[in-house]
Amino acid sequence: RSSDLGGTLVTITVRYLQFGASMDFDGLGADIVSVAVMDDLGTLVVRTPRHPEGLSDVSVTNPDGQIGTDEDAFLFTGPPVIDGVLPPRGPDTGGQDVTITGRNFLVGMQVEFDGVVAEVISIDPESGEALVRTPPHAIGFVDVRVANPDGRSDIAQAAYEYVLLPPGIRALEPPEGPVWGGNEVRILGTSFRVGVRVLVDGVLVDVNRVSGSELTIVMPSGSAGEISVTVLNPDDQEASASYSYVAP
Repeated sequence: RSSDLGGTLVTITVRYLQFGASMDFDGLGADIVSVAVMDDLGTLVVRTPRHPEGLSDVSVTNPDGQIGTDEDAFLFTGPPVIDGVLPPRGPDTGGQDVTITGRNFLVGMQVEFDGVVAEVISIDPESGEALVRTPPHAIGFVDVRVANPDGRSDIAQAAYEYVLLPPGIRALEPPEGPVWGGNEVRILGTSFRVGVRVLVDGVLVDVNRVSGSELTIVMPSGSAGEISVTVLNPDDQEASASYSYVAP
């Protein structure tokens, strides 16, 4: 699949391909970029033509007049369309994983929240889903914009709300370590505010706030077994997760 505006490089594998072959999408000729033939198997790299949105037959014509056609083998897509943003709200510190649903999403699509670029984790053009991680932003409703590599975009107005939330811990990496301590642990989550504190088994430790969704600490020594790591925001809202000290 690619944009209906054309200009996308596509590789086609063809049996019994001959040098000098031509290729078309529903009769619209494609520019041949390169041809490679080895025994009875060949590959064509072509640049797609402009084509109406929808499925297209792909045909290859050898110089001897023989034609091979694969029906409805290629999808030309129109501009992207946003259908939904879930969840529709998250912490102002960012770091929330959000699924954007819609159609005509292409690999390489960019996502923005009120003009701030979000981290794109994955894009599935087949299902029309993009998984992104929100950037930090002031409290309030913001527009969500998606932009395909062909420059076309769509905006869902006021589709996401940044709110004040208590901290949340998604994971400790690693979740265990030696009893003598000294190893660095990443605390991943959401709503880690400036001035955040971290307690390991009730004892305050130094913390490095990488972002609103990541902290790092160096574990102190401890006794073998499971203990609690607590993140405490300046407003005294907190979240905890389990960590295990392992004896040699």
